[in-house]
Amino acid sequence: MILVGIKRTAIINYEWKNVPLKTFELADSNDGAWNRSFDLFSDGTIKMIWKPGHSSGLCAAKLQAPGRKEYVMLASDGGYAAKSWIENLTPGVVIDRKAAQRSLNYLAEVAKDQYCVECIANHDPAVQPHEIVLPY
Repeated sequence: MILVGIKRTAIINYEWKNVPLKTFELADSNDGAWNRSFDLFSDGTIKMIWKPGHSSGLCAAKLQAPGRKEYVMLASDGGYAAKSWIENLTPGVVIDRKAAQRSLNYLAEVAKDQYCVECIANHDPAVQPHEIVLPY
């Protein structure tokens, strides 16, 4: 498990007992509403894009094959379901409502992007296990 290296990280300790945690630092980028991300392999294939609001260190994961425009966005808790960005519903529990709205607006743009194969929220009951194939 990797966590964003923020000044104050709040986790529920007993839920993460015996799980090795490592932080990472966000860098300036052209990614997301806040222009901050972490490129996991330094090749653009997996980027953690900062989306504060629900929590201070929340990130979405952008998955993209090398040299391709198509990608998948794993939205995490920036919206609980596709309905969130379709109907402009921020998460119910947030630490910063304005930041949550800005992050949700970004997800709404992503979901409409012609190159976004899928934008998936963590808690969407409509999402069933399935295979996603990105062009390579």
